[in-house]
Amino acid sequence: MRLPLLAEMLIADRDPGVREMAAFALGETELPGGAYALITVLKDSSRSGRAQSIEALGKIIAVMISSAPAASQRPAGQEEDERLDILKSGNRPRP
Repeated sequence: MRLPLLAEMLIADRDPGVREMAAFALGETELPGGAYALITVLKDSSRSGRAQSIEALGKIIAVMISSAPAASQRPAGQEEDERLDILKSGNRPRP
């Protein structure tokens, strides 16, 4: 999978059509690794591809939520995946 390449295209390509297709492709992968680039686009209101980024993020979040074990099924002491909290809030992860 070429998530870093798609993310780079989404953030840096000059062609709006390329950015839109990169957002779509990231959503189709349904992999959480593409979420950071999609959120970056959403935070910049001047960028094209925002609608595609919202749709792509929706696909990624839906897969993460559906595959996350319910609280009653998690081992004792194990918290919900931190990435879900980040995606739900729209905030960037802190280093």
